[in-house]
Amino acid sequence: FYKDSHCAQGGEIVDEKACGLVGAHCEAKCRKPQSSPAPTPQLYWDGQCTACPAKFYSHCSQGGTLVGEKGCGLLKIMCEGQCAKAAAAPEAADWIIIGGGASGCAA
Repeated sequence: FYKDSHCAQGGEIVDEKACGLVGAHCEAKCRKPQSSPAPTPQLYWDGQCTACPAKFYSHCSQGGTLVGEKGCGLLKIMCEGQCAKAAAAPEAADWIIIGGGASGCAA
């Protein structure tokens, strides 16, 4: 209900819990807004030239998952796999306590 009060520094509410006398007040867990664009997967070509399609062969020796392929070898009739490594996880959310003294909530 009170996103502007709970997440005063911006961001989004990701969880909430009741607190205070008879649980009449609440605390919200806010994820801070990202100052930079969301992380994207790291793409790389694996350098292994196999028969096509690439999904039938072992690719991505540096980790990640196969997301594409391109022609390689003589006349480009073989396939090299394109792999994606997972992006780094976003920063964890912190509990933001609003009105701790007045509501009876404690940090």
